[in-house]
Amino acid sequence: MNQRINFFGGYYRPFDEDLDTIIVGIDPGVTTGLSVVAFSSKSIPTPQTVEHWGSDQISYGGSGNVEDLIDDGVDDAFVEQRISLKIAEAITALSKFSGNETKTRRVIVAIENFTVRQLNSSAEFLAPVRLAAGITQELFHTDNTKIYFQTPADAKGICTDKRMDKWGYEIKTQKDRHSRDADRHAILCLRRILENPRRMEASSFL
Repeated sequence: MNQRINFFGGYYRPFDEDLDTIIVGIDPGVTTGLSVVAFSSKSIPTPQTVEHWGSDQISYGGSGNVEDLIDDGVDDAFVEQRISLKIAEAITALSKFSGNETKTRRVIVAIENFTVRQLNSSAEFLAPVRLAAGITQELFHTDNTKIYFQTPADAKGICTDKRMDKWGYEIKTQKDRHSRDADRHAILCLRRILENPRRMEASSFL
């Protein structure tokens, strides 16, 4: 890969005019994994040939994986809404072209679809549901954005960790496993677009 994208801003963002499409993979939870792939719709890459990619994760609640987001004493009842807003703002920023605020990239968001299969009402257990709903709500009125929900099983079956490392989707430690799961969702979405490019023009929620 030629360029590393910093999801929350920083030393690189894909401002090349040719990069008109981004895929954002999201693995929601107490630690939420995030992945972004940028490319030109005129030449859709395979997962092996992606040149512009980056991944990150954001946490709250003392998970120990990354620095806690919440440290200002604000009511924790609203923590998922605040993280959802932060993620949506980062996605919106990545969609902008430098020097042209009226033009935006096509954004395709692939979120893990969490299905509740047990009687558990704890905040940690329901975090994936709340965050997925919050991110969807924040992006609902965003121009040029498509949202897909993908199952954990589909994403996990994409490829092995060893193959992802070989392709260049490397993580520093196992503490970054949530960002790797987000990478899998981004790769799965990219593969489905390669199979049917019309998915880039599909209705907003599928």
